[in-house]
Amino acid sequence: MVLTIQPVIHAPGPAAMNNKFLPVAVLTVIVLLSCGGGDNAGDEIASVIEKTGAIESGDTRDPNHSDLAYDAYDFEAETLDLVRIEVITEGFSPLLKLVEVSTWAVIAEWDPAYGIDDALTYTIAGAGSYEARVYAMEDGTGDYILTITVTPYAFSWIIPSNNISGAELESVHDLNIFVDWTLSSLLCRINTVEFS
Repeated sequence: MVLTIQPVIHAPGPAAMNNKFLPVAVLTVIVLLSCGGGDNAGDEIASVIEKTGAIESGDTRDPNHSDLAYDAYDFEAETLDLVRIEVITEGFSPLLKLVEVSTWAVIAEWDPAYGIDDALTYTIAGAGSYEARVYAMEDGTGDYILTITVTPYAFSWIIPSNNISGAELESVHDLNIFVDWTLSSLLCRINTVEFS
């Protein structure tokens, strides 16, 4: 059996809308289920860059910040994207900086000794190339895992910009997958729904 979905040309009155609400809700659920989300739903909402590395005594030094050693990673972001940069270190106390590549201006900085957040978060003002830097405080050395998450503006309202734990971030990721699945299902081209 094939059901063809036709657009409504006129707007019914409030009484007619109350009588038709349940069938429309059921049809919406069927349409959403027919499109499917797949295992990769939500992958395109945020781009995640994960890098492992080590701060060593021979690394690049920043003359503008006590000549500290650092590693840098470039990424692209669009206007109003939410950027979250987190680091896990072994053997040194970290400092994170977000740098705008076109001007080499430091636009955000995070130091765990002074911050209340567990990561650097920043809303990008203009599209372009950016650099995430990992510094070792007090001439420290050691290994690290750096994670850069860039969430487009359309979905950044889902992710709070501060005080988010790893468990909460996983919940937000699950919510992002659900929102993406729902949006992709709504946007899929459906002219007919098949019932078997």
